[in-house]
Amino acid sequence: MIKKDFVYLIQNDTTVGFCSQNEEKLAKAKQRNKSQKNLQTLASFSLLKERLRVPSKYKKLVRRAKKTTFVLSSSFFLSQAFRIIPKNEPYYKILRDFTYLFSSSANKTKQNFSLRYAKDNADIWVEDFRGFSQKSPSKILKLSKNKIIKIR
Repeated sequence: MIKKDFVYLIQNDTTVGFCSQNEEKLAKAKQRNKSQKNLQTLASFSLLKERLRVPSKYKKLVRRAKKTTFVLSSSFFLSQAFRIIPKNEPYYKILRDFTYLFSSSANKTKQNFSLRYAKDNADIWVEDFRGFSQKSPSKILKLSKNKIIKIR
């Protein structure tokens, strides 16, 4: 049964993450400011189009990218980070039941990954055949109206 207010500990497509549809609970698990935006992981490009507007010239890039986080910035100084999870990733099977989840690495803000900390701060652990292990983070590309900036 899906609990939308829970914080899940999940090995996602890049690393171990806290995931939830409740941003406040996610901020509490991370021990960070509630005003800090979280990454949105989505099950499909069509779901992304319902939530955010991707400039036309970047749509193909966003659709085809793997293990890449995109940051959309607007003229109102708001930005939103998102990643579309490919259907062949084990994390996709969980995500499709939610359609989207806010996600953050499963560590205390500005600290290294600790499995003990991660398990203590998650409501539900979703462990698959890969177990829980810190891996390479996703690439981060910032998309503006006229250019792409590589952040990581």
